[in-house]
Amino acid sequence: MKIIPFLAIAAILVTAVSCEKEQNSRTVSGSTATLDYNECVYFEEKDITVCFTDANEYRCPCFADCIWAGACDVTFRVFPGTVTGKENEDAVDVTLSFTPDGSGVFPAQDTVLNKLLTVKGLVPDDCNDYGNYEQYKVDISLE
Repeated sequence: MKIIPFLAIAAILVTAVSCEKEQNSRTVSGSTATLDYNECVYFEEKDITVCFTDANEYRCPCFADCIWAGACDVTFRVFPGTVTGKENEDAVDVTLSFTPDGSGVFPAQDTVLNKLLTVKGLVPDDCNDYGNYEQYKVDISLE
């Protein structure tokens, strides 16, 4: 009878782990992509995978008067090869921090694994889903 509580706890733990959100992944043949939050894209021609792993929103809140526009940090995990190698020892975590330039465009870039990673846009760029990172999308290029 002592085994029943143990099995119940084990079943709960297995269920909790299986409900953990997995990263989506896909392959693109060009040098641009739009990534959803927690999504990976394998750039086939570059043989590099980029995963959108985190965001930190501190732009001016909606309907507030601010003396500074604020900024938003977007974090990526970048590694050579396909998404199956995301625990690759060559993986690099890079955070790009940028501010709106008034036109709603968010330029930011960094060189990662000898490629130029550029953030071309971020959604939301208005009050919709502000701070709800699960709804964020980021437009990037890898040159």
